[in-house]
Amino acid sequence: LHEKTDKFIIGINFFDMFPFNGYAYVSGMEKWLTDFKIRPAFYHRLAGKFLELALAFDRQFYEVVGPYVDGAQVFDDLGTK
Repeated sequence: LHEKTDKFIIGINFFDMFPFNGYAYVSGMEKWLTDFKIRPAFYHRLAGKFLELALAFDRQFYEVVGPYVDGAQVFDDLGTK
């Protein structure tokens, strides 16, 4: 598609939902928001690990599909507090 159309091709990696939505997915929304407020050290440690994993998956994913896409979609919850 990238070479044969004029469409904007987007790469979507499932693991781009980490570290934020991934935390809620694994722990549940209530625990995610609770940890964020009352256990910030734990929250940041776990979210940091999720971020490391997401970046590692992205590196592998975009090394393969990067030449064939024009952009990347990141679908995390960027507005929840």
